[in-house]
Amino acid sequence: MNASLIILCLASLGMIGVTASLVTRLALPHLDRVVDRLAARHRARVWLSLAVLPAALGLLALLAALLPAFGLGVDHCLGHSVGSHHPHLCPHHSAVMPGLLVVLVATAVVVRVGLALEELIRNALLTRATARLLEEGSERRGDRRVFESAEPQAFVLGLVSPKLYLSRGLLALDDDVVAPAVAHERAHVRARDGLWRALLPVFSMLHLPGAAAELRARLVGAQELAADDEAARELGDPVRVAASLLALARLSAPRTSPGLSFMHGDLETRVRALLDPRARSTASPTPALALAFGALVVTIGALHDPVHHALETILGVLS
Repeated sequence: MNASLIILCLASLGMIGVTASLVTRLALPHLDRVVDRLAARHRARVWLSLAVLPAALGLLALLAALLPAFGLGVDHCLGHSVGSHHPHLCPHHSAVMPGLLVVLVATAVVVRVGLALEELIRNALLTRATARLLEEGSERRGDRRVFESAEPQAFVLGLVSPKLYLSRGLLALDDDVVAPAVAHERAHVRARDGLWRALLPVFSMLHLPGAAAELRARLVGAQELAADDEAARELGDPVRVAASLLALARLSAPRTSPGLSFMHGDLETRVRALLDPRARSTASPTPALALAFGALVVTIGALHDPVHHALETILGVLS
């Protein structure tokens, strides 16, 4: 694979990603009405799936466009004159240096991917360093780590093996305040919500920044509501969870907690959802999402020839 083809492939990914991201961003108000009918945990899965959509669609389309070059599908090369000044998504054509705009699009994709990976690595290292510091000064009590702090805090820290941390200031409070916070954070541990949040920048690396931020906000909100729901079911009383949130909001000064804190998210929305729960579908969206992805793969594979020529045409216009 020569440098020219690599640039064309990267530019193709960028074009498809931007298009898919724009469509997703425009569709979000309509998707909100549909997704809001699902349980919170299922909503989180939908937002994760939409986050990865541009990257998945771009890779599928690019793979389909390159299939004929490897003997699969219609051999488009026979219809082109070798060496013609036209961008070719094919390793069998002689290299033609892409235009400046194509190079800039490809460069933007490389920068976006690099920034996403850098953020993932930076967050992983910061999480690891913070966990080590807390571990040194913490007392282990079953699945909980108790650390010295007068500030009432409860949070989960860690990506692959998340741990639950509680401050002594929290444990000094009444059990009606402590138990909901612990149950909420245990729900985060079971679902590995911290890992999915950390991976989100990588999943959404071909999204436009605005769309990626919108999806992150929806994912975080859904995860917090899901943890509240699971805590309410565990304790058998959603009002108790809401009361704990309000009590800690009055006791705690605004601050940034590490990991996934009990006080993260929109507290007003969380309290309202607990006090006035709406009936939502408990059906999992996973089968529908899997079916949609399978249909997407089959459709793009069947239309590999027009996909190939559409990408070459757009690359030609940009050149």
